[in-house]
Amino acid sequence: MISKRQQPGNDTVRFWNSILVCMLLELLSHQPCLGQGSDPHQSRIFLDTGWTYRSMDGRFSGKATVPGAIHNDLLLNRQIPDPFYRDEALRLGWIDTTTWIYELTVFAHEEVPLDRHLELVFEGLDTYAHVRINGQLVLDAANMFRQWRINLDTWRDADSLVIQITFDPAIIRGEEFSIGIPWTYPADSDPFPGKPSVFTRKAACQFGWDFAPPMPGCGIWKQVYLHSRSDLQVSDAWLQTTRIHGDTAEVVMHTTLISEKEQLVLLEARVNDLVSKRSITVLPCQFLYELPFQIIHPDLWWPQHAGDPVLCNAQVIARSESGSDTQIWKAGIRTITLIRPRIHRVLHLRLS
Repeated sequence: MISKRQQPGNDTVRFWNSILVCMLLELLSHQPCLGQGSDPHQSRIFLDTGWTYRSMDGRFSGKATVPGAIHNDLLLNRQIPDPFYRDEALRLGWIDTTTWIYELTVFAHEEVPLDRHLELVFEGLDTYAHVRINGQLVLDAANMFRQWRINLDTWRDADSLVIQITFDPAIIRGEEFSIGIPWTYPADSDPFPGKPSVFTRKAACQFGWDFAPPMPGCGIWKQVYLHSRSDLQVSDAWLQTTRIHGDTAEVVMHTTLISEKEQLVLLEARVNDLVSKRSITVLPCQFLYELPFQIIHPDLWWPQHAGDPVLCNAQVIARSESGSDTQIWKAGIRTITLIRPRIHRVLHLRLS
């Protein structure tokens, strides 16, 4: 049995300290912004209207808001009272044990060139979701915190696409994972048997918190869009500060390229007004590349109450004969070091 009052050991403390440092570095290095690439054919057609929802038994249905969630949709369609009024949330638990279906019909878009790949992109599905295109299962999702991409080239000749998403109840799916485990994990805010929040890649506050009742619903909680792209794609990019000495910061732009054929690529990286270019040959696979920078007199990021949280403009552009792709985001220039105390278990982070 794991005791809720059990004091964490040294390994546990080191683990959570490392997690905290990783989270801070991620916030500094990679804050992507959605936007259209520099290639005019590299477009996004946002699918934020026309969605409907219904319960599996057909008792509830209506127009859905995307991005959104099932509780909001039911409230906006006047099918439930405000769950935050008095104790109404106690009578709305049936929502969290119901299977919900979201659906949208998309008609052919003539503005998407035939020589480009077409993808359906979900920035966030909450959480256990089965996606079908014209009745064919194409995705089983089980993580609300990641992006999902579905290739639609097979359906390019179709007059329309019927996108159907079936959301399983997170409580039931999470409790299924707890079957056979001889102990109960410590999750004080989770009131459900088996502690499904422990096994589910879902926001923990939905299972109950000090500021809100438990409402682990579902929905398309981030943007969804059609994305047309070339054979070359910038799948990821982030900025790492490797060293700050004197009035100079040394940073590295990490870029992940995906190419479907061998081709010559001009890779261009920008940090504010600084530009670095390289010509590289990529193979039909995933390719990692690094571009170093030296920034003189950088405006450094500062935490709250210590200074301004300055973020620089970062951009990566990849160009080839088949097209181009880009990513734009903001990043902080800083190094963060974890100081491990020898005696007292006090967490120290050093900014340099």
